Amino acid sequence: MTAAAAARGVLSALACALCALVALLGLLFVVLGTAGPDWDDPASKVTRTVALLAIGALAAGVGAAIGAWQAALGGAQTARAAMLAGAVGPTAVAVLGGVALATPTAAGVFEAVVEAVVVAGGAVAGAAVIGRRLE
Repeated sequence: MTAAAAARGVLSALACALCALVALLGLLFVVLGTAGPDWDDPASKVTRTVALLAIGALAAGVGAAIGAWQAALGGAQTARAAMLAGAVGPTAVAVLGGVALATPTAAGVFEAVVEAVVVAGGAVAGAAVIGRRLE
């Protein structure tokens, strides 16, 4: 794969994942409404956490699919190379962001690892969906 195809795939995956994340977070906040007095209630905290993880995985999947498609258009020689280029961007941001923002406790590191695994899974799944169509 050429460097231009890889850069095109990674950068478009990042841009599209960010746009999808902002749109989906906006939708989530419209659905959830205002914070209200029960915002820190343990039951709503679990719901928010699951919803935010799902949104992160979905945004990474959309970004990775578009990144793989753009890498293929940019000259990636195989579907596997295009899929890799699409999935690398969102996964790297999730891992680096999770490590940078994690609290230095065992629970904080565990949360960062779970987030990175979920987002990486979404990115690989999104890239695989489009990668099957590229073959």
